[in-house]
Amino acid sequence: MNAAALLVFLTGLAGAGGAPAAEQCGAEAMPPQIAPIVAPFDMPRMQRPVFPDRVVDIRDHGAVGDGKTLNTTAIAKAIAAGAASGGGRVLVPEGVWLSGAIHLRSNIDLHLEKGAVLRFSTDPQDYLPVVFTRWAGFECYNYSPLIYARGCRNIAVTGAGRLDGQAAPWGGWLARQNEMARMLIDLGRRGVPVSQRVFGSPDKPLRPRRNRGTYLAPRHRDVEYRGGSDFGERLLQGVGGGRGRQAAAVPRHPPGKRRL
Repeated sequence: MNAAALLVFLTGLAGAGGAPAAEQCGAEAMPPQIAPIVAPFDMPRMQRPVFPDRVVDIRDHGAVGDGKTLNTTAIAKAIAAGAASGGGRVLVPEGVWLSGAIHLRSNIDLHLEKGAVLRFSTDPQDYLPVVFTRWAGFECYNYSPLIYARGCRNIAVTGAGRLDGQAAPWGGWLARQNEMARMLIDLGRRGVPVSQRVFGSPDKPLRPRRNRGTYLAPRHRDVEYRGGSDFGERLLQGVGGGRGRQAAAVPRHPPGKRRL
């Protein structure tokens, strides 16, 4: 495809349909089927992930929704239990659930029901150990993103609840973070191996990815993000790489509030 054709195609994507109306936003507006993508190249038909009819409640693994108890371990146990039994829905019920990094596994639908708030910790230690991720498009090892998956298949984040990244306390990182970002870019441009691009420490502070909060590392298939309007604050970040990747997201923001 030549440059002119590509420009026409991308322009069409950018302007297709305009901003969604308020009634087109949110989980309830998600159509049952993903509309086919019309492109000047072969494009596989996207399919929604399908999960076993099984529910694992995070409360059954020790989670407490008081907004104060750290539930990282409890949520990890719930995800592990769901994955071990063949997959299904990991339920985050109504309440305020404080957590550090959440790592998904194959065949898991992380579902926040209406009234649920998954509030992420502001303590950097809750995003260790470091994981493979990207910053400014450059691969590295850094603090885990808020919700992370690598090498997974058939995963989703759904529901009408909220993801609260608590961005304000991280504002003080800006100066050092910019310095570290320049360092990472320089390492990448010089071809330094990814295994040596290690951040995620007080002396090399790149904050956890949270301004679109979720990072799905390369080699994923069958990925879905479906949430209420508050989910749109932190859309899936960096659904990367992997042949045959499939992903879908529903419009979330009324006119004037789109962040895509």
